[in-house]
Amino acid sequence: MGDSVSDARPVCVLDSGIGGLPYLSWMRAALPAESFVYISDTAGFPYGEKTADELTARVSLLVRWLRDRHNPKACVIACNTASVTSLAALRDQFPDLPFVGVVPAVKPAARITRKAIIGVLATRRTVEDPYLQGLIASFAQDVQVETVGAGELVRFVEERLYLPEDPRPLLLPFVERFSCSNVDVVVLGCTHFIHIAEELAGLFGTEVQIIDSRDGVSRQLQRVIHGQTARVSAGTTGGAAIAIWYQTAAIPEIITHNIERRYAVQAVRIAL
Repeated sequence: MGDSVSDARPVCVLDSGIGGLPYLSWMRAALPAESFVYISDTAGFPYGEKTADELTARVSLLVRWLRDRHNPKACVIACNTASVTSLAALRDQFPDLPFVGVVPAVKPAARITRKAIIGVLATRRTVEDPYLQGLIASFAQDVQVETVGAGELVRFVEERLYLPEDPRPLLLPFVERFSCSNVDVVVLGCTHFIHIAEELAGLFGTEVQIIDSRDGVSRQLQRVIHGQTARVSAGTTGGAAIAIWYQTAAIPEIITHNIERRYAVQAVRIAL
């Protein structure tokens, strides 16, 4: 984009917990000149069990706090549930703040399936939300779509995976359900599930492809901040080596330590 005025403001990334951290890693790799701030709304967890109004009010509170404290150049809602439920309202409430949402990768799944049968693994709120049905109607009209709500998997990832604990016994019923439907592509419709993608892939085997939205979200964020005075330059580094990781409620020390080491983040406890 040629010479640009540097804009050192961070990109803020928001999720109900640790689910969005793989998205954070992907974006930091794609945009090495940028600084990032991540917030785990552990006090509001889990989002998938809230009403739409409750969720929108909660996320709005967090975005307002992030805006007032960091004046971010963009905000990534790294949560499928919050994105499909609240993104439109957030854009109305904060018209000067660019948002990037995460939605289930139904469109690419419908494009790559060989059997015309795909699965979507998500939270109950995402599965029931009209937004997902709209994605299916728009991009998967000729594809059979099996949707499964798996709130217990979200809680496992948030509370037990990094103790660490083996997730495979909990995953088996979901794998068997999709296998009985003969799906050949499974969409991870909750950011938390990327943490267990490797175990899912091992249980499904090579006949099932598992996809998520990280690449699309990173590319959209790149487009958004390129439209501003972005600090993006090929081969350039300059973003903070350690990202701030806000926690709105306490996370056990062993989990915090393991995540800090794995994702190059530094935990900061806040009350919201």
